Amino acid sequence: MIGSCRTFLIGIVVILLLGLRLGCIPGKATAAPHYHPEAHTREAPHTHHNEENSEISTEVSYDANRLFVQIRDKDGRSPVLTVNHEKEMHLIIVSRDLKSFFHVHPERLDNGDFAADVLLPDGDYRVFVDITPRDHSYAVAAHTLEVGNTDEGEAPPFWSASPLTQEIEGRRVTLEAGPIHLHESSNLRFHLHGAKTEPYLGAKGHVVLIDETAQTYIHVHPVAEDVLEFSAHFEKPGRYKLWAEFNFPGQGVLAFPFTIEVPSK
Repeated sequence: MIGSCRTFLIGIVVILLLGLRLGCIPGKATAAPHYHPEAHTREAPHTHHNEENSEISTEVSYDANRLFVQIRDKDGRSPVLTVNHEKEMHLIIVSRDLKSFFHVHPERLDNGDFAADVLLPDGDYRVFVDITPRDHSYAVAAHTLEVGNTDEGEAPPFWSASPLTQEIEGRRVTLEAGPIHLHESSNLRFHLHGAKTEPYLGAKGHVVLIDETAQTYIHVHPVAEDVLEFSAHFEKPGRYKLWAEFNFPGQGVLAFPFTIEVPSK
């Protein structure tokens, strides 16, 4: 009897040890990994550059004050997009002379395409589709969009040394930039002169930079939640126009334009 009990107990111990080894103890479920797309983008600097290789193609069209964006993978399917700063898609639209700036968020249609209502005056524009496809590499590219009657001549130079303090609707923002270096992180710090802001799309602010050819696109967010300091990495020298977006209570989001120059050395 004692020998039988001992054999039974040994058998139970062996079963438990095997269960621990295989992770299948009855009554205890193993936890699967969870993916939180916002966890990284809220706390760390987030940068988008033009890249060389892309597995996603995008097409942009405009009709009756409505802008349409089609995105497809190599198999012709609409890819799954990771939510980035509360939106699946950020669409940046600038006039070719870099005087006009729009930041809109198209909504997904039933066919997988995206659309947004936006009133664009006649002119020549560049459109940047800022997305993060899941399981696909993606390169942000400049789309040419002509609306209504456009001047076929070259866009006039946008460059002029902008004041380091810009004022819009009674709000003042000062840019403290530098030193600016090529192929290195360059800091852009903004001062709001005591004004309070509210989070905008999960961040204290957004900064978009586009070079004078309207081909190079950079989108960065604060390096930390409690500061208005941004880190940009420039791969090409030249002149850049930047827009710093901040959300002011009672006024909404205001975009403050500045110009900077990235030296070749």
